[in-house]
Amino acid sequence: MNFRAISRKGFETLVVLLSLAGLSSQAFAKEPVLRESKFLNGHSDEVYSVSFSRDSQYVASGSRDRTVRVWDVKKGTTAAVLTGHRRTVMAVAFSPMEDLLVSASNDESMQVWDATNFSLVKTLKEQHSGVISLAFSPDGRTMASGTIDGKVRIWDVRSWTLRQEFHADHHFILSLSYSPDGRTLASSSGDNRFKLWETQGYGELATIEGHDAPVLSVAFSPDGERLVSGSNDMTIRVWDVASRAEVIQYAPHSAQILAVAFLNDGKTVVSGSSDHTVRMSTVETGKSQKAWTGHTARVRGLAVSPDGKRIATASWDHSVGLWSLSN
Repeated sequence: MNFRAISRKGFETLVVLLSLAGLSSQAFAKEPVLRESKFLNGHSDEVYSVSFSRDSQYVASGSRDRTVRVWDVKKGTTAAVLTGHRRTVMAVAFSPMEDLLVSASNDESMQVWDATNFSLVKTLKEQHSGVISLAFSPDGRTMASGTIDGKVRIWDVRSWTLRQEFHADHHFILSLSYSPDGRTLASSSGDNRFKLWETQGYGELATIEGHDAPVLSVAFSPDGERLVSGSNDMTIRVWDVASRAEVIQYAPHSAQILAVAFLNDGKTVVSGSSDHTVRMSTVETGKSQKAWTGHTARVRGLAVSPDGKRIATASWDHSVGLWSLSN
């Protein structure tokens, strides 16, 4: 068949026939695949967290060596080394709307950095417990921080004043994620569950149980309809946000799931594990691609770039992985 000769009307007819057959024009789209990888070295100890800048040009990493490193993504070189924390930098987060970077440490502080010149803007010490998770709201006006003592604190980004504080669970708040519309915050903990909170007054919407071990990572899908969770029980579970029901669970790794995120297509989950690998899995079926290798220790954190072209990973082998995708 000469595909160049198919008219627009013919193409539309083909789409209709595919639809009737239970397919769509998207059925011909290729799954995202790994194109290349590189590993950035500079930290002298375990790396816990990574975050991309809003323009996808930089990635920040937080480490047990007490520093934050900012990397130029294209060059693969260090753009800045940020110091000041007295203990492990457990979490880093770029603002989605402003040139701000926040780092959090179990030294009970957070540091706010100007992301244009990486100078220190402010140090926040009102924690009284180690800070181990961060999440900006989609509009960048609010930031949530989670602590070792099970509390979530909500910060006004413009003034960096504490708006609200609540006890989210009995143990470590291991992960935080805002829904794309900003109306829901998810928090996971060492109590084998995660919770959903409405963001007007931060009242509890639901407690989601099912995992058999601490839930180390949660993330919303780009459309906000699904949420993925990764746990020490070695399973990844996808949940329907509206019904709170589990959609699917699968175990693509041979060890604990330490980090999960949706790709920008909303159809693929990427995960990092104690088995030293990174995997991409199809949401609806749980089918996993071949493991991505290169790290020599557990993959503790990961982030997807806003432009969808790269994944960054944080590993206890002291390195940051940069994985380029192609469709």
